[in-house]
Amino acid sequence: MAISRSSIIRGPAIVRMGSQSFYSKGDITVDITPETFDIVSSTGGKLSERTSDVVARITFTPVGAWTANQLTVLYPYTNPTIGGSVFGSSDTSVQVWPIDGTERFTFACGAITKMPSLIMTPAETLMGEVEITCIIANNQERSTAGSLYTYSATAAFTAAPNDERNFALSDVLTVPYTATFSGPAGWTSQIESTGGFSIDFDLQTTPIMAANIGTVDHIISGLDITCTFQPLNFTAKQLMDRLAVDGNALGKDISSAAGNLTITGGSASTPKVVLNNLRLRSAPMLYSLENLRSDDIEFFSTRPTGAGTMFTVGFGP
Repeated sequence: MAISRSSIIRGPAIVRMGSQSFYSKGDITVDITPETFDIVSSTGGKLSERTSDVVARITFTPVGAWTANQLTVLYPYTNPTIGGSVFGSSDTSVQVWPIDGTERFTFACGAITKMPSLIMTPAETLMGEVEITCIIANNQERSTAGSLYTYSATAAFTAAPNDERNFALSDVLTVPYTATFSGPAGWTSQIESTGGFSIDFDLQTTPIMAANIGTVDHIISGLDITCTFQPLNFTAKQLMDRLAVDGNALGKDISSAAGNLTITGGSASTPKVVLNNLRLRSAPMLYSLENLRSDDIEFFSTRPTGAGTMFTVGFGP
């Protein structure tokens, strides 16, 4: 059977969240898979499936533009409120807009449910994968058309200041990084790494369900932050002092050894990340002919009691 090449649907897109547009290093995945339950009988087994909930998840890896407006959208949980709403009192629309102007989806209500990891090295772009979860619009019935998304078969793509066709390559920053860590002598000096600094944000959320609608919100239930790197200039004693395991009774709160890690490119125009209240979790050592004494070490932080900024992302020094 013959087929016209013009009928083959394909091509890249951008993601718009609120007023910001994001560009992907690779594919953008839009997953709208209904959650279902089975109808079964003892004589016939599984007879059918019926819908119990529908949410959409959009995942992609940002190209890594480091601007104040982009960072505000991608990293909204610098000071998370445990039990607070992820989606808030007003809806933020999310668009997946193909560059060729075909098949645009506009989701009524979206929120970041996975913040991008950070890869702070001059040999990589800065950001890992982001996840946006989209739910039904606020105060809408599930049966209302357009309550989850609207679809436009054709929607001419128009370039705006933050869109693909006006993309500012200078916003994608790849620079050398060093770090300092508050604490005992020697740790406030410049920290050098073998391969840069990797930061992961593990945001935990719990869906809020309504029997007749499905997911209507998520609440924040926790945020864990880890930072791993292989240091070049730490002694074994410095690492063990920070690990604080010798001479401490079991059950001791290791937060007494906590401090703040500041990673920066060193100038006002380069990225700067500050991770607060970090504790050293592991510091394996290698006795080797070819390898450094210190292997990858890992710092971690969890949400402390009460309020407090867990991290900041912005510009140095």
